Amino acid sequence: MTRGQSVILGLLLIGWVQAASADDCRVASLHGNMMFPVDRLTAESRCLLAEVIDHPSASGVVGPNDTPIGLPLYGYLLDHPTMTTRLMKRMGMGSFQILAKGLNRYWVDDGEGAEGLLSVILQDSDHRIYYIDGRHRSVLFPTIRAKTVVFMRLMPAPSAQGRSGVQTILASYTRFEDGMLSRLLDLFHPLVTRAVNRTLAKEFGLTHRLGMLITEDPQRVLQEAAGLSEAGSDEWRALLALIQAEALSSTPPNAAP
Repeated sequence: MTRGQSVILGLLLIGWVQAASADDCRVASLHGNMMFPVDRLTAESRCLLAEVIDHPSASGVVGPNDTPIGLPLYGYLLDHPTMTTRLMKRMGMGSFQILAKGLNRYWVDDGEGAEGLLSVILQDSDHRIYYIDGRHRSVLFPTIRAKTVVFMRLMPAPSAQGRSGVQTILASYTRFEDGMLSRLLDLFHPLVTRAVNRTLAKEFGLTHRLGMLITEDPQRVLQEAAGLSEAGSDEWRALLALIQAEALSSTPPNAAP
């Protein structure tokens, strides 16, 4: 065998090993007693998730949480996080910062020590799968670097007065990057798990909080949404239309126009 043939064979073997390794990554369909279409994920995405899911430092379930707005508006707010946070800031709600960093990738800073890059791995009408590579600073522990996988299930759920609503449940897995720190935190596992779940509930609770306010005061939300910097864009028009539809659905039939 010539040297050139050996090089080509070596490259082919490397490619075969990498492909086999990616194909070997397995991700279960069941998380938090909920089924997810993981068969639609790419091999690279499965390996990314499996790295965290197979050896988590903390895991848990958040919810169910009910939000009294329709699924179309809820899904829109969830899938347009930069617009959602700008609207919340205009209304004096929270200190979150979310910046788009490419297709389905966002830099998230909750203003209280947690920040990181959030990637949307899968989204459809009923499911979301997220991957977060981030860090958290606190007075109790040194800066903690961690990777988190979040499985979210969205289900239509009637709310009060027969209005449409949404119920959400999160199943999460977090893996701390520092091995020594991970072993130390094992001693405080319940405390750490609660802290992780609180952070996730806070981050993904943006949509819930805004949904509640839309239900309570839709005209105020419409007024603030009209002044967003995205005014005139197709996304902005879609947001206004969804909020207007929600406002009409919350108006009693015998109310004065």
